[in-house]
Amino acid sequence: MDCPFCGSRTEPYFNYCGNCGKCINNQASPNGYTTVNYKKTLGPAKIFLVVVGVVLTLLSSCPQLLIEGRIVPSESMMPTIMPNDRVLVNKLSYLEIDPSRGDIIVFNPPASVHAKTQYIKRVIGIPGDVIQIRSGKVYINGKIYPEDYLYEPSAYDYGPVKVPAAGYFVLGDNRNSSFDSHLWYEYVSKEDIFGKVVYIYWPSKHWESI
Repeated sequence: MDCPFCGSRTEPYFNYCGNCGKCINNQASPNGYTTVNYKKTLGPAKIFLVVVGVVLTLLSSCPQLLIEGRIVPSESMMPTIMPNDRVLVNKLSYLEIDPSRGDIIVFNPPASVHAKTQYIKRVIGIPGDVIQIRSGKVYINGKIYPEDYLYEPSAYDYGPVKVPAAGYFVLGDNRNSSFDSHLWYEYVSKEDIFGKVVYIYWPSKHWESI
């Protein structure tokens, strides 16, 4: 059949003209042909989401890449990272530099924890720091450490303790629902740090650089 809009020849079982992109299905509207343009139905935003989805699926399934996608299953990093958020991890972040306070890292917990998976927490204490938690506040080297990302203040007291030269003290942002350094009484070594969380990529409403 011929397209009623541009006159191009097309097969009758196609809903859309391959030339002008308009719907030529005469059953699409009770008044006959409709002028919906299928080229516009996908739109830049949807195309972007499709491309991002494909790329991130590859990242999640190819551990040999420098950036790796991870799913966060727990609530321990709320409200910064919500349960089932997907994040990107830069595995080269600490190749030449050391982790800094405030970094969110993926790491292997100390052996005594007997963890079967890697954890995601925030670095609070770096080598040589004296850490104390008192009245809902974190003190580092005697000074209050400002934190505007907490789900709620800590309901426990801890320390003071000194972080050893080869260790890092980590906590979850959801302080009262996080299995972390304040319960292990151990520290994370740099060798056990897998990478730095740099971006939340899914769901789209949570897109954020970290």
